[in-house]
Amino acid sequence: MAKLLVHTQSSAFGEHLQQLITQASWTRFDIAVAWVRRSGTKHLMPVLYEFLRRGGQLQVIVGIDIENTSIEGLQDLVALTMAFPASARVLVRHNESPESTFHPKLYLLSDSSTFAKLIVGSNNITEAGLFMNDEASLEMDLSSNDPLLRQVRSTLAEWANVRRGLVRVLGAAALQELVDHGYVRSEAHLQRRSRASESERDRVHRDKPKLFRKSRRRAPDPPPSIHIELPEVILPAPSEAVSAVVSPARVSSGLIPPRVLTGRRVFFRPRLSRGTQAQMPDELWNTEFFGKRRIRQARSVRDNALRGINPARSGGADNTRKLELRETKGMIEPVVLFIKTPTGIDFEVFDAVRDPIGLYIFHQLQAGFATGDTEQTISDRAHATWWRIY
Repeated sequence: MAKLLVHTQSSAFGEHLQQLITQASWTRFDIAVAWVRRSGTKHLMPVLYEFLRRGGQLQVIVGIDIENTSIEGLQDLVALTMAFPASARVLVRHNESPESTFHPKLYLLSDSSTFAKLIVGSNNITEAGLFMNDEASLEMDLSSNDPLLRQVRSTLAEWANVRRGLVRVLGAAALQELVDHGYVRSEAHLQRRSRASESERDRVHRDKPKLFRKSRRRAPDPPPSIHIELPEVILPAPSEAVSAVVSPARVSSGLIPPRVLTGRRVFFRPRLSRGTQAQMPDELWNTEFFGKRRIRQARSVRDNALRGINPARSGGADNTRKLELRETKGMIEPVVLFIKTPTGIDFEVFDAVRDPIGLYIFHQLQAGFATGDTEQTISDRAHATWWRIY
């Protein structure tokens, strides 16, 4: 089955793509586009994050030609690879020959064995391409034995072939190298260039009659997403003091990680004893989030194992709870995200120095001290346990 997708005021490709990605049957998502900008990724980060969290595999092949891909757009994709290193892969494809441009717009969603959905058209991962421009795409449902699906996968494999020197795997260091050598520019730089071009065009045509009418379109408000400034993401310095890396002034604020858009959550910065044992204060455990002491275990997202929330005694009485966080081994500044689910409590541990999500959590905890939303166990903040309930 094939159908034509045409962007109109009431039917945006971006909304259709968001809905497709959320379908639970997909296990792999391949993207090949000429341009990526944060103006586009901010609309897709939540659903991509959830897709990866439920076990999906993501590969994105991006072009950087004609200075239309932004640093921030690539940065968001790098953040996904940092959060899911085993299941998210981003590649940059570029030919130094000026006659050649990497220019596809291809999206392939596949399930585990039997079915795939292919979209080929004109939509890049930019806000304009997803929501604003006049765009068209052809969407096709393909069976696993369809020759066209085999051809598409062969083409994607060729585009992702790093041996020919046209492709580089994108990580923090590779992104920094692209920035240093001028291959990609900031979104602000690209917008200034665009405005200058429009001003020149307006100047030339100022006294000429307008032959076409103006019809404005407005993109929908993006869902909350992770936006972390470039230096903190691609130049993490584990040897530096944590305060220098996670200074609130250097991180975008007011944003919610995409995986916790629904349900209550707790940000938690533990003080560890015996290497990997977190002490949870009774003030936190005795809250509605933990069922007022009724919830006595939490599930680790990393290994799917249930960990006990067990009493720690002092002077013959319980004074804290202890939770084993094996994931903290080797981390510099671990922080924990607790999420309430229909079956209990899930948790995931991040490093605030090396991981963008951990960086975000650390910043939100710091910001909560100013508003009274973050609590701590002792007056010495550097050595205290912090927590913030949402």
